[in-house]
Amino acid sequence: MKRAKLKVDKDFTIAQADEQGFCKDMLKLMRELNTSLIRYPGGFCL
Repeated sequence: MKRAKLKVDKDFTIAQADEQGFCKDMLKLMRELNTSLIRYPGGFCL
């Protein structure tokens, strides 16, 4: 089995999701793009 190392910057933060699990910053960007559907690979926060 191979081993891996993961380094995470101490100042790294993940966007805060609302009570339904949606990231507020992504919702804002979607509204600015004026689109009804965006497929977000990996499903992060959406």
